[in-house]
Amino acid sequence: MTGSPSSTRGPSSARGPVGSSPTAWGRELDRVRLEVAGDVAAAATACDAVEGVASADTDGQSVVCLLRGAAAALPTLLGAVAASGATVTGVEVREPDLEDVFLHLTGRALRD
Repeated sequence: MTGSPSSTRGPSSARGPVGSSPTAWGRELDRVRLEVAGDVAAAATACDAVEGVASADTDGQSVVCLLRGAAAALPTLLGAVAASGATVTGVEVREPDLEDVFLHLTGRALRD
C-alpha cells in the first residue's frame, strides 16, 4: 500500500517527526503505523526490539516503525505488541514512492 506524502515536509534528521524522515525514505524504509489500545510506550519498546526495525516511536495512540520488508515483518510486529500487553486496533503500511525519494534527494516537493 502506498499513500501520498505530505507536501509540507522538509529536510529533517533520521529521528525527526514521526514518519516524516526523508533520510528514512531515502534508504527505502517502509513505515508501519500501529494504532494501539493500552500501553503505547511498552508496545513501542517491544516493536523496537524486533529484528530489522530501524526505529519505533510513539505518536499519540500509535507506534510508528521504520523498517525494510514491512509485509514480512508485520506478523512479528503484531506479536510483539500483543506480548507487551497492548492490543492493535489498526494497521497502516506505507512504502516509499518516487516523490518521497525525490524529496529526500532535493529537500523540496515536486511542486515547490
